[in-house]
Parts: sequence; C-alpha cells; structure tokens
Amino acid sequence: MSLDIQYRPHHYEDVVGQQGTVRILREICRTNKGFQQSYLFAGSHGSGKTTTARIFAKSLLCESPVEGQACDGCDSCIRFKAGTLPNYIEVDAATHSGKADMKKIVDSLSFATFSGNRTIYVMDEAHQLSRDALDALLKPMEDPIRGSEDKQLVCIFCTTEPEKMRATILSRCAPAFVIRKPAVQDIVDRLKYVADQEEITTEDPALVALVEATRSHMRDALKALGSLSTIGGATWDNVVSYLGLGNQDLYFDVIDSIGVDLPKVIDSADEIMSTTSPTSFYNTLLEIIMVAHRVHCQLTGIPSYMPTDRVHTSAQSQSTFLVNIAQKVADRVSKPSKNMVLCDLAVLHHMKAGTLPSYVPTTQQSTPSQVRPNTSPSNNSSPGIHETADASVNIGEKDGVFAPMRATKGFLPDVASQPDLIENGHLSRDAFFLLLRQRTDEIKNSKSSLPKAVDRP
Repeated sequence: MSLDIQYRPHHYEDVVGQQGTVRILREICRTNKGFQQSYLFAGSHGSGKTTTARIFAKSLLCESPVEGQACDGCDSCIRFKAGTLPNYIEVDAATHSGKADMKKIVDSLSFATFSGNRTIYVMDEAHQLSRDALDALLKPMEDPIRGSEDKQLVCIFCTTEPEKMRATILSRCAPAFVIRKPAVQDIVDRLKYVADQEEITTEDPALVALVEATRSHMRDALKALGSLSTIGGATWDNVVSYLGLGNQDLYFDVIDSIGVDLPKVIDSADEIMSTTSPTSFYNTLLEIIMVAHRVHCQLTGIPSYMPTDRVHTSAQSQSTFLVNIAQKVADRVSKPSKNMVLCDLAVLHHMKAGTLPSYVPTTQQSTPSQVRPNTSPSNNSSPGIHETADASVNIGEKDGVFAPMRATKGFLPDVASQPDLIENGHLSRDAFFLLLRQRTDEIKNSKSSLPKAVDRP
C-alpha cells in the first residue's frame, strides 16, 4: 500500500495545516446542526479536501460523537471504516455527472426519510457536474424534512474549481471551506513522522527541497517519499536525482545567454531536452524565470533546491527582460515540439540583442522614417486602414535604440490620429503590438458581422 493511502488521516488531529477549518467543523457536529445545510470544500489537488470531507461525514453519522469527532466505537463508525455504511455515499462526479445519476440520488431520498436514517453524499470533483445534474439537486437541498430543520439532501462538494459551481448551489451551502496548502515545515514534520514509522532514512534539507518541489502538496510529497524509500531514503543526492534537479545549471545557462550567446542558448536547451519533454522544459524554465524576477523585484522566496548565486546572476543580467522571456514561454502552444522551443529562444535572443529580422523580406535596407498614413485610394482597404509600407517599427532593443522593421503593407490602422504612439519618428515596439491587436480585432469583428449562409429551398 502506498504511503499516501496508508497514512491518510482518519481523525481531525491528523489533518495538517487546517486548524481553523477543523475547529468550525467540530463545532457544527457538536451542536447537532450538521444536517441543516450542505457544504463546499475548495482547494488545490492533493491538499486534503476529500479526506477532510470523509472525516466530517464520519463525525456527523457517528451515533455518539465526542467533542465533535467520531467515537470510532459505534456501529456506524465501524461500518464506515469498513466501507459498508449505506448512509455514506461517495460520488465521483468526473464519471457520474449526468442528470440521470443525480435523479437516482433524489429518488432514494424518500426511502431514507421514511427509515429515519440521514445520508451524506460526498461529490468529488463537483465542478464537473452538468447543469442539469445540479438543477436536479436544488429542491431537495433546500426543502427540509417534515417536522425537522434537517434538509432532505446533504451534500459535501469537493472541487478544485469552485468558480465553476452554480450560484444557486452555493447559496444552499455553508460558506465555502478553503482547504489551503499547509506550511512547508508542517509537511516536513509529517514526512518525518511517516519516515520514522517506516524506518526510512531522511535528511532535513532533502525533505524541505522535496516539499518545495511538490508545491506543498501532501499527497504528492508522501508518494515521492515512498518512491525515495526504494532507492535508499530521502537523502539530498537521491532527491536531486529523483526530482531531476541536477540540470538546473543548464536552465540558468539558457537564461543568462539570451541576447549574448545564441549557440550556447541552443546547445544548453538541446542538452536539457535530450532527457525531458518540451512541455516540461517550458514549465521549469518559467518557474526559474519567475523566481529570478522576484529577486529582481527585491522579494524573497528562493526555493532551497535552486542555486542562490545563479538566481541572483540571472536577475541582474536580464533584469526587466525576464518579463519578456516569461511572456514568451507562457504563450506557448499546448503541445510544443523541440523545434518550437528552439525557435522561441532564438526570437528572444534577437529581441534582446536588437537583431530581430523583419517579418516581411525586403531587397534593400529599411531606414527609420516618419510613420505617415497613405492617402492613396485602395479598393481592398477598409475605412481607417492605411498602407504603412514605409513604416519602421521598434521590435528589438539595443543600447536604448530600437531596431527598425518594415510593417506589413496595408495591415496596421491609421496612427496619424494617435501621435502619442510615435517615438523619434517611428513606432515603439509596444505601439506596434497594440496596433496589431487592434487590426486583428477589426478583422475578427468584420468576419463575425457577415451574414450567415442559408440553404436554398
């Protein structure tokens, strides 16, 4: 059995980092008001939403709870632990999200009400429930049982995307319980406890790096600890090898060489992608860039598994251009290839160096000139659109001077009415992309306004 399942909490005392939520849940159970509303648990994956919901449901169904917590000795608690309690139903909304699935639940409520037994439904991944399925739950969630304040239907919705839940559902629930990521040290302490029980060798710096690399997700950290136990324990060398942290210097070589040494950028990226996918390359590169940007902004928070000196060097060498790199990396396609990565890095290099070539090939060197609207008539131009074949726009930066680039003929909007976009006789880079976006929006709007084709009788 994996460690994340074996050491899953069964009591409130074992829940890490949720003291405020636990205190409220215990009070709800202690005052016997648990069946008067439904509940919503929201949080990131692996934070303990479903685990907390199970403990809460077990406490509500317990025949003799002690201080708001299940006694573990009654028939209900014994059957709950064995998974044979009919009053507790856990629904995977990812696979049972239709109206028919919810109708079965609603139809079963009449039998539960007649027998006097209260039933709790835990909806895991609740944001995937369809609109019709949620509509089917509205009335029984609102209507009380005759002669009682308890509702006919009590649900505990667990979701990573609470914004997708319908407002009519949220209005029938208690204020959302946000299951937050525990602090790094809290998870480290839990990992030490598990390691002691399983006699796994650990080192404190390695555990801190493990927790930080898994983004403080308890479940992921426990799974990683279980895997590390098979290769000699959670030592620093094993954690670096298991998490693939040994090639971080190559990522910093990529960042520091942008705008300075293109062959080194390409060679370093090639070496990284010989052992990792382009998507993983983008993700790791973006993480390192944002850490360096935080340092540039004089913010703290360098992970323990990153070389501090390299982070500071990158923050100093690239400074504000780190934002350009991050934006390019963040705007990647969903399934990038290796060549796409290398192309993006080459573009970033030329942007930094001020040598980005024109998108429109020309036979002679373009020179900076005043951007002026073309007043000659054109049958293909739309109102307000002018040819800007002579327009030189800023697309790269070198020593504070923008490199010229010939704009696409007849594409950019008229800039005569927007003189604030012109700097030193030509467009700035930001102005060029602003006008490009405006023109793209105009084209989209013009296409959407065209009459739809109709079938002839």
